[in-house]
Amino acid sequence: NLEEYKDYYQQIKICKAILDDIKNASAYVSKMEKYCPGICELTSTEVAKIRYNPEQEAYIVYANGVQYEIYEDDIRFIYPSIVDVPDSFEYEVVVEDSSVYVYNKFTTEPPFRVFGLVEAAETAEG
Repeated sequence: NLEEYKDYYQQIKICKAILDDIKNASAYVSKMEKYCPGICELTSTEVAKIRYNPEQEAYIVYANGVQYEIYEDDIRFIYPSIVDVPDSFEYEVVVEDSSVYVYNKFTTEPPFRVFGLVEAAETAEG
């Protein structure tokens, strides 16, 4: 049953995002720095491992013999789009003309328009 492993896969996704952002020196690293001082100075080659520690409720980056902790409650401020992502089993993405919609397969809620290519082009021109 995949539902049992939902949190596990979410934790892997966040660990991978942390590593990718350190590797690419992305803007998210400066957000991480607010919650974990010193992490912005790391390079991906210095990172030995990243794991989630359930006892501490923190993501821990091991590098150069030092542990950098980012608490689970702070992740939502660093990665607001990763946390609370709806279960993909319940939702379906529909591409219609130049727009993308997401809707819940099990309710009568109207679809949510995620992106419209025409609108994006108009915004870029304006």
